[in-house]
Amino acid sequence: MAFGVNISAQSTSNWIKVKSSSDESFKDPITRNASYLSVKVVNSKIYHQSDWWSNLVGKNKKAFYTINVSASYPNGSNVANRWSSGQVSIEKKMTPIEIGWSQSLVNEIPTVFTSLKIDITLGFNSVDGVDKTIGIISDISKTTPAISAIQGYMGAVTGTKAILDELFDKKLAASYISSNHEIMASSQNMLAPGYYVIFGEKTSLNYEKYKNNATKLVWNGNSLLYDNAHINDVNYVVILLEAKPKLFPVKDINILSSTELPWVKFYMKVNSLIDDWSDLTSSSKVLAEARENLTAAKALLDNDPIYIYSEKEEIHITLKDLFTKKYNKKKDDMTKNPDFFKPMGQ
Repeated sequence: MAFGVNISAQSTSNWIKVKSSSDESFKDPITRNASYLSVKVVNSKIYHQSDWWSNLVGKNKKAFYTINVSASYPNGSNVANRWSSGQVSIEKKMTPIEIGWSQSLVNEIPTVFTSLKIDITLGFNSVDGVDKTIGIISDISKTTPAISAIQGYMGAVTGTKAILDELFDKKLAASYISSNHEIMASSQNMLAPGYYVIFGEKTSLNYEKYKNNATKLVWNGNSLLYDNAHINDVNYVVILLEAKPKLFPVKDINILSSTELPWVKFYMKVNSLIDDWSDLTSSSKVLAEARENLTAAKALLDNDPIYIYSEKEEIHITLKDLFTKKYNKKKDDMTKNPDFFKPMGQ
């Protein structure tokens, strides 16, 4: 963990898993090289009465959260994005403010990354007037898409990240608390999906009760509760981690109409070759062309970054078997009735 303000040491908790009414739906674990991971911030609160946070720092200042996500891949590519929540004025009162921030951060990326880090910062504008710029970035963040598999493979850094990084680097915005966390460190092969909370305060004593009694923490779908009561005396962010083992639960011809990736057109060519085939004497030519297109499709599919290896294999085997059965049936039908498939007039 790193703390951006040196006036006084700050503290953040580790990621604490909390119970929810959705726990039964989280059946699929997040498994390295075998899952599609999605990450979303679902709630955040800023607590004013955090000692010098409101008394010394807060005059004419506004507080906001930023979340930075960065991923590295075996092919050497890197992707990063940073989003900003809305801002709230820092006031001298013991009242928590629920920002109501909901933001998709990662959308169904395969767990083939070598590193995926999530850094959460509770910051404020350290220079008057910068809040207007932060407000604009917060609005842009609302429509900034989550990191996707194709972004990860190609590598990308978004404009919102570049601007937010510049604000903090130039000391126009300052960090009050910052938490750094790696999702599935290199030593981890499995992670439990569900809701997680990260607490942050001047000292860990402020959230020690919640951390030490995590079984009493519950996400009720709208708010974080402790022992059935709302938590109103600490800063926190709630994150949802979800996973699925397959993007295509059912493997059939509909796969080809649900995506526009490069390998699809070669499988579609195979399907068209069989559909347009009308003369039994050209069966060898059709079969040869079909095999060529299947080989090209498989090569592109193998290099597609969107799918995990096991699903790529399932997709290819399913489509290959489908086309083989379709070809054999049509050939058999042609043998029994050679003229049936010929165009009218021939």
